[in-house]
Amino acid sequence: KVCSEDMLWQMSVTISDVDDRERLGTKLSYGFNRTYTKLESGELFNDGFLSGYVYALNSQIRKFFNLSEETKFIRTRFDMTTYKGEETFTFSPHVDIDGEHLTSIFYFHTTDAPTVLYNEITDFPDFIDKSKLTVMEEVECIENRVIIFYGKHIHSGKSLTSGPRRILMNTNFSIPPETLEN
Repeated sequence: KVCSEDMLWQMSVTISDVDDRERLGTKLSYGFNRTYTKLESGELFNDGFLSGYVYALNSQIRKFFNLSEETKFIRTRFDMTTYKGEETFTFSPHVDIDGEHLTSIFYFHTTDAPTVLYNEITDFPDFIDKSKLTVMEEVECIENRVIIFYGKHIHSGKSLTSGPRRILMNTNFSIPPETLEN
């Protein structure tokens, strides 16, 4: 369903809200997404197309990583970036949302566009000094792989040069207060 012609993508002029201003309006800045969210209750938006699939996949991620039932879905967003040329570049480093959370990324395709995880953590996602970031790990984008990490870790993606698109499902989960205390 996600990779079918039936998927309704929304074009965005930036890959992340903090994309470099010099890239805006160029072939390097745009991407596509589709968001499923209901922040307060943790319930997913029901549109009849992917909601059951999103809920089932997120439940499996929660089970696989042994997350408690108190760990709620905050936001799920599908992202698609497309081929932008032979030169690889890194999109703007960011965190997905404010507050305490976990972030998971599920990859639908194998591409040469890894996710970059930085050592740095931020409480101020609008003020990331890229010159001070150090790479903790680059995670290969492999079909059916899922990664999960502390959501305040600054992260980014790289552009792909091997194929037409990179599609992933990005979910942010709440962290129960008792987990933070431990």
